Amino acid sequence: MMNFLDIKTLIFTIVIIEVFLATIMMLFTKRQKGYPGFTLWALHLFFLIISMSNMIFRDIIPPIISVPLSNVFNILAILMVFEASHRFYYNKPIDKKWYIIVPLVFIGAVYGILLYDDITFRTVMISGFSAIIAFQVAHVFFKNISDDEKIISSLLSLLYGFLGFTLIFRIIDFTLHPTGRTLFEQTTSTSALYLGILFISIGATLLFIILNLDRLARERDKYFKEKEMIASRYELAVETAGMGLWQIDQDTLKLTGDNQILEMAGIKSPDDAFELSLEKLIYPEDLSRLITYIKGATKENEKISAEYRIVGKDGDIKYHISHAKSYRKTDDSRLYFIGLTIDVTPLRKAQIALKKALEKLSILSSITRHDILNSITAISLTTELLKMDITDPSIQKELNSIAESTTEITRLIKFTGEYQDLGISEPMWIDITNILKKLSSSPLLKNIILKIPEPGVLLYSDQMIEKVIYNLIENSVRHGQTVTTISLSYEYDTQDLLVLYTDDGCGIEESEKNLIFKRGHGKNTGLGLALSRDILAITNLTIVENGTPGKGVRFEIRAKPGSFHDNRK
Repeated sequence: MMNFLDIKTLIFTIVIIEVFLATIMMLFTKRQKGYPGFTLWALHLFFLIISMSNMIFRDIIPPIISVPLSNVFNILAILMVFEASHRFYYNKPIDKKWYIIVPLVFIGAVYGILLYDDITFRTVMISGFSAIIAFQVAHVFFKNISDDEKIISSLLSLLYGFLGFTLIFRIIDFTLHPTGRTLFEQTTSTSALYLGILFISIGATLLFIILNLDRLARERDKYFKEKEMIASRYELAVETAGMGLWQIDQDTLKLTGDNQILEMAGIKSPDDAFELSLEKLIYPEDLSRLITYIKGATKENEKISAEYRIVGKDGDIKYHISHAKSYRKTDDSRLYFIGLTIDVTPLRKAQIALKKALEKLSILSSITRHDILNSITAISLTTELLKMDITDPSIQKELNSIAESTTEITRLIKFTGEYQDLGISEPMWIDITNILKKLSSSPLLKNIILKIPEPGVLLYSDQMIEKVIYNLIENSVRHGQTVTTISLSYEYDTQDLLVLYTDDGCGIEESEKNLIFKRGHGKNTGLGLALSRDILAITNLTIVENGTPGKGVRFEIRAKPGSFHDNRK
């Protein structure tokens, strides 16, 4: 039925088509990376090209070279299809034992040329091995038929099943009619085989490319759906948090924003969005500072954060905090900032009200404290006058008791004055070195060496940390007995920074170490170290004493990451 076909022409046609398909696959791989096995499929086409070319030039190339080459590259080609399909579905290679077939085919081909010189033997051998692998390929595609790839996987399974049965038919034909066979004979089995190879080269390769494109399209759809879902959730989260998204052009300062920004600005209609401009929105005293931040950026990915006031359309002043990042559009060399804004007006108004209330309480406390101290002064003066006039020992004893009580009351009232300022001011980044330099000239340190550390370490602390340092020095001078040197230094304990205060005095007894930070305990007022601990605790700094008795004190102030900046080189 198919004897009219010229086998050489058919093989040449297969080579041309395979070159075309291999080129398409390589160009596709260069532009769009394929899934596992894609390059191996292209490689199988190149192997087929080499094998078929050897067959075409059989008259030119000696059989001892062309026959083994054709057979080896034939089997390598079908093995590459097996490898490609297996990697595509399972993302792992086939068992290496399958590659034992390659040397077996080579040996069989050489044997068939040198010793046996029978095309029937070689044809049955190569067809048998190829049929086994073709059925394996068909099984891989059949086993992985799914709803998403049902049609394509089914067709590929059928194609390689058809190839396997064609090869079996060829084995039967050559077994039943072994004599007088030639390579390019015009027989049904030969014509069917090469027509099958032509059909499979085109059909299977196109289907495998479609299979890759289909999977790519589905994964892209999934990716974009996930992106859309994340974007919608992000938008919901931003809206729920009361935040607004905006963008500003660094050059023109043109501002655009979402509905949340318009609402924050008091713009009720999107049609009025043209009113969204820095000059109209930002409080005049804050405008120049914000423009300086925006204009100061020179490259992408620069971050800025700022708190500022805006003036609503009704003239109401609101407080906003914005965080932004610079970027460039793909088709524009200019810098833009994109950022989020949150309205913190209720918080700031509450803070302002609280600050005013604290100021009033502070004034009231100062007046009350001043009046109490005046009254105590009068009591003390009266007591002293009575002690001068009255000589009765029993009454003198009572008057002394009154005098001691008034002294204690005076001390406590003065201490409340110190506590009054605790936590009132905003914490700051403070370099202790600057505090020590200022204290170094104090009469308190006369005849004492003060070792000051290298500058550059900043602690985030209450501004009263100066009182902490002064109190530690005062305690060393008052109670250290033999103090000649006071030093402050820095150490790291894993991620934590330790600020170490030491002296060479008498130190603190072990039994006292846990008591010195309690109010009322101590040799003087008993309030200094308690106040120091409370000042440090405002910004989560801690203090302990772990020196050796008899060798001096060692106070350790611990700062967690985020509570310090170490800018030393």
